[in-house]
Amino acid sequence: MSLRASKDKILFTFLLAATLSCASNPDGPGQVNHAPNITGITLGGGRPAIGAGTIIQLTAVSSDIDDDALSFEWNDGAESVFSGSGEVVDWYVPNQYGSMSLSCTVSDGIDSDSYSRTVQLGRRLTDDQPGDVNDGEIHWDGSDNAPFYILQGEVTLVNEKLIVGPGTLIYCDANSKLILNAGASFEGVHFNNQAVLFTPWANDISSMLYWKGLNINSPGEDIYIQGTHIKNAKWGINMAGGTSQTLELLDSKFEQCERGIEAASIPVRGEGLSFWECERGLQAISLEELVLTHSSFFECDEYGIFAGSTPGIVTRTQFSGDTKALFLGSGSRISMTGNVFSIPSPNPYLKIGGGYEAGADSLDFRCSFWGDGVNTAAEILPRIERDAGTPGLLLESTAVSEFAVCGESEAPLIQGFEILAEGHPLEGETGWEAYDFSQPHSGFPAMQLRLNLENEDQLSLSYRWSSPDDVYFYYDGGVAEDYQGGYLDPEGTNYARQKNELTGTTIYAASNELSSLTVQVSVDFVLDGELQSLVHEEILTLD
Repeated sequence: MSLRASKDKILFTFLLAATLSCASNPDGPGQVNHAPNITGITLGGGRPAIGAGTIIQLTAVSSDIDDDALSFEWNDGAESVFSGSGEVVDWYVPNQYGSMSLSCTVSDGIDSDSYSRTVQLGRRLTDDQPGDVNDGEIHWDGSDNAPFYILQGEVTLVNEKLIVGPGTLIYCDANSKLILNAGASFEGVHFNNQAVLFTPWANDISSMLYWKGLNINSPGEDIYIQGTHIKNAKWGINMAGGTSQTLELLDSKFEQCERGIEAASIPVRGEGLSFWECERGLQAISLEELVLTHSSFFECDEYGIFAGSTPGIVTRTQFSGDTKALFLGSGSRISMTGNVFSIPSPNPYLKIGGGYEAGADSLDFRCSFWGDGVNTAAEILPRIERDAGTPGLLLESTAVSEFAVCGESEAPLIQGFEILAEGHPLEGETGWEAYDFSQPHSGFPAMQLRLNLENEDQLSLSYRWSSPDDVYFYYDGGVAEDYQGGYLDPEGTNYARQKNELTGTTIYAASNELSSLTVQVSVDFVLDGELQSLVHEEILTLD
């Protein structure tokens, strides 16, 4: 190597060393101070959102090329408490909600740098502060500037009706439970567009039983739920107490819940519902009526629908997965006309049992699609589990495509009401020997009412009775020889309970002050694959 080449190499090595020295401190140690740099603020705790009144760990993302000792000053503009010192502190979030500017200033004693970020604080709901009351209602929506809500524990609304607006987001902690005792209306647009969303307040959900769900016990109130999406709850909606008038659901989704909906002793009407990977999608025990259409059950571990002592109609609904789609127990007179069962062979379609009475009529599964290549009762019946003595199934007109129209049928023709003067439930009972049961009357004991109609095509019918007058309807009323158990009137009198609720009869009890009463009945049925209704109203004279 020449002397000049050796000098060039030495010069290059010196320049490279100088360049590397400038990268860490271009002016050399202790020569010129350089301001520290802060580039971000991170939020700890694994939560997807911040709730007012909670504690959040904050970390400043900072650096200093001089490697100086740094100090940090935190601020949120609300004189909040920041516990700890340095780049990691606990922030005691103020009890307010909406937008807040969070800032941190880092200093090396000579120079400083600042960083700020805007965070959204949700309104934290407690039993003492469940929301603002206005005319007996509490509204959860954007009207109070809350970007979302945090349901961190058990909240009970005793006297206030809850109204939830479109696009409302509610985060739910592991101990969350919402108890509604005065009615509710959830008014989302669609579960994928401006939904009312109940979702876990955690990033990592290890179990579907994350929070405790909605419990509704609202005497005399209708419950309306539209465009609502409930995730990972023990009960999406629990109305097992059965105290409300009607549960009406539209375009809503229940995802990975132990029970999507559990209800008893009330009418339940649903359209456009989705139950996705729930253990049981819909548990319906002793409902007054179940009407469900245009819905779906996907991969429910036990059953899509688990029903006992429930009448009604389920149509244009899809059951998909590897487990049983249905359980129909005692008294479940549900017409299953025009549905899709995408259950791979050899898994069973459904189970009929639990004391289902042997003398009942065959169940109506006409116009249903059971899978490609399944077209006869001989192919379907072996995949239906039945207890001994349960009835056969009516499996006529098996569809060849999904939701097939099953021929042309005629709608029922309503002819009018008839007050039944014979077969009163109390006739012949001890203590009622002197009572004249042949006269239609007002007051207790109640009398029977029947809707007469022509139903030439033997469509399955479901009935809903109502009146604007002071009248009570025993929804499953029937004749004396048909009852088991019963109801009590205000004076403790036992009234009959009928097992088969699809007969078009009811027992009514009217106020003693009435000389006439207006009765309305809505008759639901499936005609050519679509759920339809007829409504009849009539004024009856009480002698």
